[in-house]
Amino acid sequence: MELNEKFRREETKRLLEWIGNNQEEWFEITLAFVEEDMLIDQELKEVFRNLKNNGFYQLLVLLMYTKNEIIGKALQKSMLNIICNNWNEQSIDTMYDLLIDNLSQTIHETV
Repeated sequence: MELNEKFRREETKRLLEWIGNNQEEWFEITLAFVEEDMLIDQELKEVFRNLKNNGFYQLLVLLMYTKNEIIGKALQKSMLNIICNNWNEQSIDTMYDLLIDNLSQTIHETV
């Protein structure tokens, strides 16, 4: 068995064991995936902390793509903070070039 596949299987088992031992936390994580904003601010923060602290990074990425409005707004604000914190003379050109490249790619993917 390939090393990467073995690692993925071990991580899946680790997640399943964690879910079995932390059912209340898992329930809150599943609530974060629904379109409606089911969790209050502190609960949503705890969901992200639980995933990060337990190394379930794939689920963190998945949460970023939910239709949860609070997560979407937080992600936008985070991206703007990253841009502002890394701003320099070259960054504006790099940002525009990246945006234009991604626009072109996205347009071709949707056609």
